[in-house]
Amino acid sequence: MNKLPKFITTKGVAAIGHVSVATAWRYSRRPDFPKPRYFSPKYPVWIEDEVLGWYMSRPQTRVA
Repeated sequence: MNKLPKFITTKGVAAIGHVSVATAWRYSRRPDFPKPRYFSPKYPVWIEDEVLGWYMSRPQTRVA
């Protein structure tokens, strides 16, 4: 049995990265960020595993 992907909204993308919704939108315009799917013209969603993979591939930084 195939597992269906979990879709997340812009708020979900922001929550995964611990960033604001505006920053999540900025990330979505990056060429290396996963592309959204659209349930309707004004309702973008992302596949959670793709977003998690992108965040995990980012270099980790430490806050001094």
